[in-house]
Amino acid sequence: MREPQSYTVPRAKADEDEFVEFLRAGDPAAGQFECVSCGHGELYVGELPACPSCAGALWERSAWTPFARVLSALGGRLNS
Repeated sequence: MREPQSYTVPRAKADEDEFVEFLRAGDPAAGQFECVSCGHGELYVGELPACPSCAGALWERSAWTPFARVLSALGGRLNS
C-alpha cells in the first residue's frame, strides 16, 4: 500500500508569515517569474509556458530588483 506523497516547494522565498503566489503553466501573467523546480527565470507576458529548462509547470514571481542586471554587468568596475 502506497502512502500519499506530500509535495513541498523548496525554493519559496517568503518567510513563514508571508504569502507566496504560485502560478501554473497556462495561467495568464505578466512580469518576471522563476520556475519553482529549477530556478530558471524569464520575463513573460501572456500565458506562462512550461519551463524551457526542466519542463516544470509551477512558477513564482521573482523579487523585483531593477538594477541587479546593470550592477552585475558592471562587475568589479565599481571598485576600480
